[in-house]
Amino acid sequence: MFFNSEYSIATDDESVNVNDNNYSRTYPIRSGLIYKLKADKIRQHATSLEDLIHRSEIAMTSEEITSLVKELEKYSITVVKPDKVKDKQRLLEKIKHDYNGDFNQVFDVGRFTILCEDHIKLKTAVMVMKEAKQFNLIVSEDKDFFDKQSKTHHRFHNIKLYVPKHDVYVEMQATLKSYTTLEGYSVIEHPKLSHLFYEFIRAWEPKNAKEENLKQASDETLTKINDVICGWINDKAIQKLASCYKSHSDIGILRPAQLFNKTKAEIDNNISLTMAQFVYEQLCNFMPTQTKGKAIHWLLYQYYKDYIIENKNPASCADFALLLKQSTKQEMEEDITILQALETYIPLQANNYPCTDNDDNGKHDSYDCHQRVVDLLAEEKKNEQEYERNIMLIQGKSGSGKSLFCRHLEEFLWESYTSGSTISIPLYISLPKCYNELNEKQIISQALQMKQINKEIIDAIRENISFVFILDGFDEIFDKYNKNDSDARYFYDRFNLNEWNAKIIVTCRNHALNDGDIKHVLIGPNNMTTTSMIYLWPFSKEQMNGYIEKFVKMNKKNKMNDYSNWATQQYEETLSNYPNLHKMIEEPFLLRMILTVLPSLMKQHPTGTKISKAQVYEAFNEQWIDMHIKNISDKLSELRIQMNPKKIKLAFQRYCQDLAFEMFIQQNQVATENDKILSKSDSETEMDVKNVDKGVEAKVNEIDASGANTKHFWKKYFNNGNASKRNEDDKNQNVKENIKSESQDVWARYFNGDSIAKYVLRRVGDNKYQFLHKSCQEYYTAQKIIFDILSCKHNILDNIDSADQQFETYVQKLFINYELLNEELGIIHFIAERIHDTNPTFTNLKPRLFHIIEASKTSVHVQVAAANAITILNAANVNMHYKDWSNIKIPHAILDRAFLEGTNFSNANLDNVTFYQACLNKANFTNASMNGIYFGEYAYLEGHLSAVRGIKFSPDATKIMSYSDDKTIRIWDASSRRLLHILEGHSDLITGVQFSSDSSKLVSCSRDKTIQMWNVMSDQQSQVLEGHSSGVTAVQFSPDNSKIVSSSLNGDIRIWDVSSGKQIQMLEGHSHCVNAVQFVSDGSKIVSCSNDKTIRIWDVLTGRQLRILEGHVMDILGVKIVDNESKIISYSNDKTIRIWDLSSDQSIILEGHSYGIAGIQVSPDGSKILSYSDDKTIRIWDIFSGKQIQVLEGHSHIVGTAQFSSDGSRIVSGSRDKTIRIWDVLSGKQLQVLGGHSYNVIGVEFFPNEPKILSCSYDRTIRIWMSLLIDKFS
Repeated sequence: MFFNSEYSIATDDESVNVNDNNYSRTYPIRSGLIYKLKADKIRQHATSLEDLIHRSEIAMTSEEITSLVKELEKYSITVVKPDKVKDKQRLLEKIKHDYNGDFNQVFDVGRFTILCEDHIKLKTAVMVMKEAKQFNLIVSEDKDFFDKQSKTHHRFHNIKLYVPKHDVYVEMQATLKSYTTLEGYSVIEHPKLSHLFYEFIRAWEPKNAKEENLKQASDETLTKINDVICGWINDKAIQKLASCYKSHSDIGILRPAQLFNKTKAEIDNNISLTMAQFVYEQLCNFMPTQTKGKAIHWLLYQYYKDYIIENKNPASCADFALLLKQSTKQEMEEDITILQALETYIPLQANNYPCTDNDDNGKHDSYDCHQRVVDLLAEEKKNEQEYERNIMLIQGKSGSGKSLFCRHLEEFLWESYTSGSTISIPLYISLPKCYNELNEKQIISQALQMKQINKEIIDAIRENISFVFILDGFDEIFDKYNKNDSDARYFYDRFNLNEWNAKIIVTCRNHALNDGDIKHVLIGPNNMTTTSMIYLWPFSKEQMNGYIEKFVKMNKKNKMNDYSNWATQQYEETLSNYPNLHKMIEEPFLLRMILTVLPSLMKQHPTGTKISKAQVYEAFNEQWIDMHIKNISDKLSELRIQMNPKKIKLAFQRYCQDLAFEMFIQQNQVATENDKILSKSDSETEMDVKNVDKGVEAKVNEIDASGANTKHFWKKYFNNGNASKRNEDDKNQNVKENIKSESQDVWARYFNGDSIAKYVLRRVGDNKYQFLHKSCQEYYTAQKIIFDILSCKHNILDNIDSADQQFETYVQKLFINYELLNEELGIIHFIAERIHDTNPTFTNLKPRLFHIIEASKTSVHVQVAAANAITILNAANVNMHYKDWSNIKIPHAILDRAFLEGTNFSNANLDNVTFYQACLNKANFTNASMNGIYFGEYAYLEGHLSAVRGIKFSPDATKIMSYSDDKTIRIWDASSRRLLHILEGHSDLITGVQFSSDSSKLVSCSRDKTIQMWNVMSDQQSQVLEGHSSGVTAVQFSPDNSKIVSSSLNGDIRIWDVSSGKQIQMLEGHSHCVNAVQFVSDGSKIVSCSNDKTIRIWDVLTGRQLRILEGHVMDILGVKIVDNESKIISYSNDKTIRIWDLSSDQSIILEGHSYGIAGIQVSPDGSKILSYSDDKTIRIWDIFSGKQIQVLEGHSHIVGTAQFSSDGSRIVSGSRDKTIRIWDVLSGKQLQVLGGHSYNVIGVEFFPNEPKILSCSYDRTIRIWMSLLIDKFS
C-alpha cells in the first residue's frame, strides 16, 4: 500500500511496470516475482515557474476542484476563490527564501479560503475535504493550526490537495469568518494591515545587529497583532489594549527622524527605512472604531515608539508636549527667583502707545495686557489661503515686568493646551540665554535642545506642531544682533521663523531700539506681517496696593527680609514718607526690590529724604549678598571654621562687579560655566549648584585635621582672585584686544574650580547663570566704572594741568574708556545718579568726568572715555553752558536736551553726536567735524497702508494733512502728532488735496472722476461733486473759499459753487490733459497748463478764454503766478522753465537741467526760483534776469520735491535716494543729510513756526525732523 506518495513498481520479469501517485493505493503481490519499489512524497513536475502558474490556474477551475467546492457549498460554507493566483515576483521571492530555488516545492500558488460561521461548520468543511479522493483529488497534507498556534499565530486548518490530472497542488485554508483577514469578508478593521506587515518582514535578511533586533521586534509585533485578530488572547486583555489607543488626530504622530531628507529610492532600498515609512503611514491613516482595531493600532504604535523611534525621542506631538512641559517645569523649579515672583504676579495694563510722564496710569483706554495677547493669539486669519505672519511686539521699561509676564503667559498657554482649548504649544525662549550670533537660523532648534529635545527630531516637530514662540529680551541681544554680518535685518528672516508654524511674541525694552531699528528689525515688511504693538504701562495705584498685599503674604512664608511681621499698611505708610519712590514703584521689579529693602532704607534715610534708584539697588544687592554670606557663615560655624564676613562680602561684591563688567564687554547677559571646568577626577570636589552646604562640607573634609589654613581654604572658593586680577592686568596691556575675548572659556575665571561666588547669581540652566535682573548687572557694571574713576590715589585726575601726560595715560586705562555706553542707558543712569549722591565717596565723580572730557583735547586715545563722560553728565542734567570745549573729541556722545548755551565746540570732533532738542543758543561750531551728526527726528506718523503721495499744513499750522495711494486722507494734530481723522470715500487714487484758507475745509480730487469736500473738524464728507467724465488731475479753492476749480485728464476745466456743490462753468479749449489750475489772487481769473503745450488764462465769471501762451515744445507740468500777477512761471518736460511777461506775452527761457523738471518753487520774497529735476540737481534762478545763481548737487537719484524755508535762506529737498537734504541758499552748501525713509521721499515741508521738517515717502510714513542748528551752520 502506498500512502500520499509518488511511486514506481517494477518486477524482474518486467511483467509489472507502474508509475503513479496517489493519496492511498493498494497493489496485490504475486508470488515468485522480485519487486523493485520506489516511493517519495508527491511532488509537482512543472518545467518552469510559468508552467507551474499555468497549471495552478487550470487546476483551480478544474472539474475536480469545482466538484469539491460545490460539495462544500451544500453545507452553507463560503468558498473564496481569488481573482488570480500569486504573482510571479512574490513567488520568486518565496521560492528563493523558503525552497532554495526549487519552484516545484511551492504548494500554495493556488489557494482557496474556506470561511465558516462556527466551529461545527469548520469541522464539516474539514471532513468534506478529507474525502477529496471521491473527486479524484489526493489529500497530500493536513495541518491543524486552529487549536495550536502557527508560526505567525494565524488560526486556520490547512489541507493541501494534489490534482493528479494537472500534476499540481491546490491549498484549501479553512477558518472562521471572525478570524479571517480576507478583504471583503473580514469583520476586522483594516484587514490588510497584518498581510502588509508580513510581506515586509517575511524575506528580510538583516545585515547587522540593529536590523536583527528590528526584525525580531517586527516578528513579535506581527505575532501580537495576529493574537488579537485570531483570539489567542481573551476579550478582557484586548479591551485593555484598546483602552490605550489614541488616534493620530488626537496625538499627532511624528514622522521618524531617519526619513527626513531621504529620497524615495533611498527609502525603498533600505528595509529599516521602508519599515519606518510603512508603520508611520499606517498609524496616521488607520483610524479604528472597534475594540480589536484599536488594540491593533496600539500594538503597532508601541512597536513604533520602542523600535522605530527607539524611545529616545517623542513619537507624537503629545509625547513631545509632555516632554517639553516636564522640561519647562524643571526649569521653573530650578529658577527660584521666577517662582517667587510669580507668587506676587499682578496682571499688567498696556496700551497701543507708550506711557509718558504726563499720562495717567489708570487711564480708561488702557487694557489688560494678558487678555489682549490671548485675544490676538485666538484670532483666525482672514484668509487661510494667504500667508500671514502674526507677531506681537511687547515693549516696556526696564523692570516693567516683561519677563514675568511672559512666564505667566507661558503657564496659562500650557494650561490651555492641556485642557484642549488651544492647539498651539508655548515655547518661552530667553534670547540672552539662547542667542548665538554664529547660528541665528537655528535659534529655535537650539532652544528646544536646551529643553532636552534631541536635534534629530526637530524636523518632525517643525513639520507637525503649532507653536507660540515667546522671545523674551530682544533688547539684550540687539547689540550683537545688529553687528552681526547678515544681509537681512528682519529678525523673522534671520531666525528662520518662516519654517515654523508659529505665532510670535517678542519683548523689548522701550527705547533700546530706535524707531528705524524697530521698523526694520522687529516689524519688517508690512505686506507680509501683521504686527501688533503693545506697550506695557506702569502700575496704577490699585495694582501697587494689590502687589503689596501679595508681597506681605509671600514675605511671611519666604522671609525676603527680617521684617516678615510688617503688614500691608506699614509698607504703604512708609512709602508715603518717601515721595520720590512713588514713581519708581510703578515698575513691578523696582516695587518688589523697594519693598524688600524698605525697612533698611527707612533706617538709613530720614523721612522725606530723596532716595535714588542707585541707592535702592545698593541696599538690595547688599542685602542679597548678606543673605548668602549668612547661610555660608552659619554652616561653617557649625563646622568650627573661622571666617571674616567683611572680607567675604568684599570678595562677593568684587566678583559681581567683575562679572557684570565682563557681561557688558561680551554683550552677553548669561555667563556659561564650561563643562570642562566642571569636570573633576574626584567627584567629591564638584559642588552641586543646588546644594551649597554639601559642597562646603565636602571641602571642609579635605582640610588637614591638624589645622587647615582658612585663608587658603577661601581662596579656592574665590578663584584665587583671578577674576579681579585679570581686570587689573588688563590695565598694563592693550585694553580692547585683551578684554574682547572670543574664546569659549571667557567665563572660565568666574567659575574656576570650586567658586561659590556664583551662588549669588541666578541659575537659569544646567550651567548658565545671570544676575537676578539685567538692571542688577547694569548696577554692578556702573559701580565698577565709578570706583575705577575714583580709585586714583595720587590725584592725577584732580591735577590735570600739572601732569598732562601722566593723566592721559591713566585715562586710557580706565574702564570708562573700554566701550561706548550708548546702548546701555541703565549703566549711564546709575553712574549719573551718583553725581548727585550726598555720600562723600562720590564727591569727586563729577569733576573727574569733566577732566576726562578735557583730556580728549590732546589725545585721541581717550575719546571713548570722553564721549561716555559727557553723556553721563548730560544724563545727570549737569549744566554745561559756556564751556570751552574747543578741540574735544566726543564722537557718538549723546547730548540730547543738553544745556550747552554758549559752549565752544570749535575744532571739536562731534562725529555722530546727537543733539536732539539740545539748548545750543550761541554755541560755536566753527570748523567742528560733524559727520553723521544728528539733530533729531520726531516719532513718525504711521497709519497709511500704501505710498503717501502728499502732505500739507493747514493755513493755521495746527494740522497736517496727508493723502495716500490707499485712497484715504488723514488729518493729524501738528503738535501732538496724533491722528485726528481718516477721510474715506474715494474709490480710486487721490491726485490732489487742498485746505480752504480758513482751515475749516478740505477739497480732494481723484482718478475716480469725483471731487469731494470734507469738514476738517470731523471725518464727515460735506459734498461730492460729480460731472467729470475722466480722472480729475487738480483742484483748488478760490481765495474767498466760495468756489472750486478742477481739471481733468480729458482736458476740461470746471468751476463749482462750494455752498451748493453745483457746477458754475465748463471751460473748454485744451486738447489734452490739464496738469494744473490756479486762481489769481482776487479770484477773477484762472490759469491752466496742459499736455497740449499751452498755458491758458480764463475769466471765471464768463468762462471765456482770455489768453493763450505758447512756446514750450513738450507737456507743461505746472505754473506759478508771481510779481503781482504780472508774470507766470511754467516748467515743462522740455527741460526748460519759462518766465512769461503778461504785458507782452514774451518769455525768458531758463535752461540748464539735463532731464525733465519735476517741480518749481518761488522764494517768499519773490526774487528767486528753485527748480528740481530728474537730473539729480536743484537749481536756483534769479526771477528777474533768469540767470542761474546756484546748482545744488548731492542727491544720488531723482529729486522729487523741494521747498524754500519761510525766510528763503534754506531749501529742503527729498529724493528717490531716500534722503532729505537741507541747503544754504546763499552759499549753495549742503548743510545736513537726514536719512531714515526706506523708499522714495515724495514730499517735504518746513514747519511754519518751528525748526522742524515734515516729509512723506513711498514707505507709507510721514516723518518729522529737527532742524535746530541750521542757523548755526550757516
